Amino acid sequence: MRDLNYYHENTYVLCTSMQVLMETIVFENLGVRVIEVPNPVKIPGVDMSKYPKLDIVVDEPDEAMCARRNSFYQELKPLYELLSYYDQYHSLRSHILHPDIYVTSKVVGIIDYEYSTTLIDYELNSYMNVRLDSIIQIDNTFEKEKKKLMYLAIFTPTTSDLHTLLKETLKRSKVFWSLMNAENKKMSILYFKQIDHLIDLANKEKPDPEALEVLRRELTRLFYTLKLNFELLGVY
Repeated sequence: MRDLNYYHENTYVLCTSMQVLMETIVFENLGVRVIEVPNPVKIPGVDMSKYPKLDIVVDEPDEAMCARRNSFYQELKPLYELLSYYDQYHSLRSHILHPDIYVTSKVVGIIDYEYSTTLIDYELNSYMNVRLDSIIQIDNTFEKEKKKLMYLAIFTPTTSDLHTLLKETLKRSKVFWSLMNAENKKMSILYFKQIDHLIDLANKEKPDPEALEVLRRELTRLFYTLKLNFELLGVY
């Protein structure tokens, strides 16, 4: 691992990610394991036993494990639901700005991808009035999408607010810190210091686009990590 001073000096490089911290808790404490299984692929002359596949196994829980899993879910459920709104807003807004990007890379007249990404990141960290002003300008070809976006614009917290809510949620958590090992506790403290600094950069009069992007990616990864882990644990 790099010296911790490296992360103090490199603003946009995080010492870890909330995705990794959550996965560590689930795989070390909540009865989820990765095992090696025989590789079904057969290649003449190649010993495939040297290249096993990885599979996820979820242990049958006892009463105590059920309680831990349920507590993990209940503590993070409110945040997860808001992250779902956030992900929907990001996905729908991305589709409207470049609807053909998933079909072909040779799109004529498409808005610059980097510019559109920055614009969406700015909207995600803006409050309702800014979002609605932007949505109103969308072409009426996307009338159905505009209506849904307006709903999401009202109820989706900003990027900064979601990171703050995450920190407050984990600060109050009875499960998160109790299941985390000493090394990850140390990393998580540095992680939140880095996130707080990025939030300051993102909320300046002239927002830092790279800070906005790092913050948004962290939330997106966390959402899909929680979604998968809740499904694995059978609590969602």
